Amino acid sequence: MKEKIISFPHLGSYSTPISYLLKKLTPHEVMIPPKTTKKTLELGSKYSPDTVCIPFKYNLGNFIEALDNGATIILQAGGGCRYGNYAEVQEKILKDLGYDFKFYSLVDVDRFKVGYVYKIFKWKI
Repeated sequence: MKEKIISFPHLGSYSTPISYLLKKLTPHEVMIPPKTTKKTLELGSKYSPDTVCIPFKYNLGNFIEALDNGATIILQAGGGCRYGNYAEVQEKILKDLGYDFKFYSLVDVDRFKVGYVYKIFKWKI
């Protein structure tokens, strides 16, 4: 079985407490993706639909960089705008690119689902 390495979008200074929390919730390795750079945006833009927002492209680039560095589980937290609807699109793009990983969206549009998050960490991951 492949080692489980959890990653998520790089969220600036929020990445440190998110990483800490994930390390406390799961026995698996947690990887903060590389800091967002021009390369991150270029990767995300290359594989994103032209009409999506910049945060979508940054996060997709973060996911690609994390997967290239060995991540096997991607967590997506969504957002307060239409970005919250993009998890399925990002997962499909990454799968179409040939990446083998598990993808978990922690937010259903604008609602954070605490019970679902608990189930993910308790039984799925």
